[in-house]
Amino acid sequence: MQPLQCGVFIPAEGADMAGKDGSDNGSKTSAAKSLNEQNWPGLLAITALNFIVFVVVIGIDPKSFSNQATAWAFLLPAGVGLAMIRVINGLVDAKTKDRLIFWPHPLPGCEAYSVYAKKDDRFIDDDVFRELGISQKELREMKKYPRKQNAHWYRKVFYPTQDLPSVRQANRNFLFTRDYTAISFVMLIALSIAGYFVIPAADGNLVIPTANGNFVIPNAKWTLYVGGLILQYLLVRWAARNYGIETVTNAIAARLAKH
Repeated sequence: MQPLQCGVFIPAEGADMAGKDGSDNGSKTSAAKSLNEQNWPGLLAITALNFIVFVVVIGIDPKSFSNQATAWAFLLPAGVGLAMIRVINGLVDAKTKDRLIFWPHPLPGCEAYSVYAKKDDRFIDDDVFRELGISQKELREMKKYPRKQNAHWYRKVFYPTQDLPSVRQANRNFLFTRDYTAISFVMLIALSIAGYFVIPAADGNLVIPTANGNFVIPNAKWTLYVGGLILQYLLVRWAARNYGIETVTNAIAARLAKH
């Protein structure tokens, strides 16, 4: 188990936000795949699609998307693709992944009570404070030191409710989009640099008429491709942020409903 990050024990890659697969029972944990492992096939498909698009853009292979996807299909059963996902996903450590989504505090639980509990219509924040025994003094302390807020949420709210369907599904969605965010960030850097050297510039520049004259985009094909990679990262980051917040609020709602 790795050191505390913003008040939560962050497990090694392949574990969920709670640091366990959903149960303290050893046989159950060993028999079931971790949430991250369940997400790997989807991450492989997305990564493969990104490489297919790159191949199409640089114009090396004129095959259709479907034919190229078939060419990638051998990776999954052979385990090569999953190994590739492990490597690409491992290029970004857990704390950096969280910071690619949440800033300045890397985990959504850091604002569980001070922000997100106040915005959810399923419960009243006063009920949250009363049920969890949080005094106004403690709340002010948590606002001042967000890692304490996250630690309290993890211990008192997330840990007891992590196996409930609404919490588990939101957490799985968060882990999937968090890893996808990290992978898209890596591909943004790697494929942008590679594309600069291999994407043909012969297609010319893109000229956009404006009121003050023409706006010229050099090597338009590469520029538009990089723009697509940036858009992918921003959209996935947005989704990951929403799923992280959903995990926080679903856990709070479930915790209150149990009492």
